[in-house]
Amino acid sequence: MESGGNSLIVGGLFSQTLHKSPGDLNNLPHVCPRCEKIYTYKKNLSRHLRFECGKLPSEKCQYCGYLTRYKYSLNLHIKTQHPEHFSSREKCHKKEAAKAEKM
Repeated sequence: MESGGNSLIVGGLFSQTLHKSPGDLNNLPHVCPRCEKIYTYKKNLSRHLRFECGKLPSEKCQYCGYLTRYKYSLNLHIKTQHPEHFSSREKCHKKEAAKAEKM
């Protein structure tokens, strides 16, 4: 990691220059110890380490070969790529059923 002027250069396979204001240079970026990806916020690095780094996607589309790490991404994929299988009414009924159970 090099610091010069108002920028910070983080090396690795792909170098990246982060431009920061002079007061922000004390807040160094959060770098993944495994793959050297750079994150501005520690919470994003934590998510990366838990779900992404070195892990294969586990959510699979039942209608095609699409794979993703996140359930939200899979639902969005199904909604846009397989709209005939995505029913927003079904989701509404599930939400209503969950509310009814809480009462």
